[in-house]
Amino acid sequence: MGSFPQNADKDFVLCVYAHPNIGQHKVVGAATRRVYGYRGGGDRFYVDRQDIAAQPNLFRIIEEVVKVPEPTQPEIIAPPPEPIVAEVEIKPNIIERDITDLHNVPGVTPGIRAQLNAANVHTVEQLLEFGEEGLKELKGVGEKRAATIIEFAKQYTEKHPAEE
Repeated sequence: MGSFPQNADKDFVLCVYAHPNIGQHKVVGAATRRVYGYRGGGDRFYVDRQDIAAQPNLFRIIEEVVKVPEPTQPEIIAPPPEPIVAEVEIKPNIIERDITDLHNVPGVTPGIRAQLNAANVHTVEQLLEFGEEGLKELKGVGEKRAATIIEFAKQYTEKHPAEE
């Protein structure tokens, strides 16, 4: 039994077999006499460069082998920075104002205000009655935001007691 000369991987290239016959037939390389099996026109397989050079009309190169250089040093990726959590600070001058509705309450966005109004909460006093647990059930309100809103409401009602 004859043996084929050993070829390196770099000698083979992915090609499309461009033979007009789409039926399966034995394909043999003209230069190397390597048997590529039974193939039909349009099949894709690896072909020796010598055979491509000998019959360029039968083999169309699809993909050249590209040697990727080895990295010299591993790339060090820094861990992502810790997320910044914005804390709402209740400023004394806000507590001094007369707030008749929820527009100036720290932490209450227009979307949260709309949800509160839908729940029939329109004043700071009603906001206190609604409570921290009620706030946490609203979309966009987490534990910290609810605590901030209620803390403001408490400070505000202490400074501005409800007139009876």
